[in-house]
Amino acid sequence: MEAALLANLVARGPSVQWGAELRSYRADQAGVSATVRHPGGRTELVRARYLVGCDGAGSTVRRHAGVAFKGGAYRRSVLLADVDLEGDLSGGTVHGFVGPGGVLVAFAAGEHAPWRLLLVEDYGPGRAAQPAAAEGLAATTEALSGGLVRTREVAWTARIALQHRLAATFRSGRVLLAGDAAHVHSPAGAQGMNLGIQDASNLGWKLALAAREVACGTLLDTYVTERRLVARAVLALTRLAFWAETGDGLLIRRARAALAAQAVSAALRHPRLQALAVRVVGQLWVRYPCGPAAVEGRPRLRRGPGAGQRLPDLPVLADGVPRRLHHALDTPAFQLLLCGPPGAWDQQRLAWLQARYGHLVAIHRLGREPAPEAALRDPDGSTLARLGARDGAHYLVRPDGHVGYRCAGFNLDGLERHLVRLLPGGLRQDAAPLLR
Repeated sequence: MEAALLANLVARGPSVQWGAELRSYRADQAGVSATVRHPGGRTELVRARYLVGCDGAGSTVRRHAGVAFKGGAYRRSVLLADVDLEGDLSGGTVHGFVGPGGVLVAFAAGEHAPWRLLLVEDYGPGRAAQPAAAEGLAATTEALSGGLVRTREVAWTARIALQHRLAATFRSGRVLLAGDAAHVHSPAGAQGMNLGIQDASNLGWKLALAAREVACGTLLDTYVTERRLVARAVLALTRLAFWAETGDGLLIRRARAALAAQAVSAALRHPRLQALAVRVVGQLWVRYPCGPAAVEGRPRLRRGPGAGQRLPDLPVLADGVPRRLHHALDTPAFQLLLCGPPGAWDQQRLAWLQARYGHLVAIHRLGREPAPEAALRDPDGSTLARLGARDGAHYLVRPDGHVGYRCAGFNLDGLERHLVRLLPGGLRQDAAPLLR
């Protein structure tokens, strides 16, 4: 994952400076001045419009900003180990074992040995987590797996103390927080990576627009209101899941041993339960509250994804070729999706929008019948029905894939007002690479 993200970033131009350390910074009304120390001891003063702290649970950025990190520590820790295992395990599957003594997860992604193990340990009240050790791991692995898995060799171990904490705010003036610098939780449900990546997806386009002075002054504040609500929900979900996985009361231990296998088996047999699990783990349930960046137009649509919801990935035809809607709308910009007959739209208004916003807003037409202007087709009307747009509608999809504005009918007055409020700077000469 890290290699893929790095390759994508480098392809777009920026470079990563490994080993550079933020020593201090000073924020003012115009920007941030930061002192960075490079490998070898050289220091550099960097000036930027904004500073985003993505520097983990012990965030230097958060600490210097004086933002409280509210929460506490679990009585448990996670033991990670790269091991060589023997047993009937397939490499393309994540294997989980649940028993009265806890939870063991094994997957073929070790860095120092073929397998990576994840084991939740209880180190007891009033005691600190002990240094990671290989002793006892073989016995614990065999016990939790019911003898199905045996450890032959332990190549590496690390123990991580667990916390549940949430930053009091994700923004302090020109300084913002994302990822583990803004929230930490238990590994239950495997929510950490998705939560951090969605932080970046939500903040990135807003920061790009704000840095170029294209956006309204409140756009960056919507990052805080939108993502902090999601983080609170994920913390609550992971605390509940962690209790179910590791609770040491007699009833929960017996229930876990008796019901875990049946629950997993039932989920694997029922497509709807599988779909629900994918939505929860993938955080596809996320919906942002209405505000400056998520607006319901008038007349309001009765069906389809609401403002703030993720646009569903529905089937369409592009130039006669079957495609998915997300693929058809994958340029890094706002996507204006006009649903209905091409002749129903005010062409002068569309020309004005393109002249004012240029590449910041990409215009697409979706209809049932073939037409020169309609690059996207929905011959049977099923996608239009899912969008609630059989009688005409328009959606403005944000760069993070969530609906920023929607409205029934063909009148674009409300859309124009929304864009003028959200992007008062319009198209600037220096905005060409804005969302590249």
